[in-house]
Amino acid sequence: DCGFDLQKYAGKRVELSTFHVTNWPTGEEVLADVLVYKKKVIGGAIYTAAVDGFMQGLTPMKKQN
Repeated sequence: DCGFDLQKYAGKRVELSTFHVTNWPTGEEVLADVLVYKKKVIGGAIYTAAVDGFMQGLTPMKKQN
């Protein structure tokens, strides 16, 4: 949904790292999951654990010339 094509990574071993986001504007506890394959970010999400919280995907960076 966010523009990351994870289909080509099916069956591959990827690294999942979870980070605490300490500067979220609302001050609530927010986490970020990042999926990495061969030193390249291939996906991830930002979310809260609260019942009424949120989850949003990371957006891929635009390619630079």
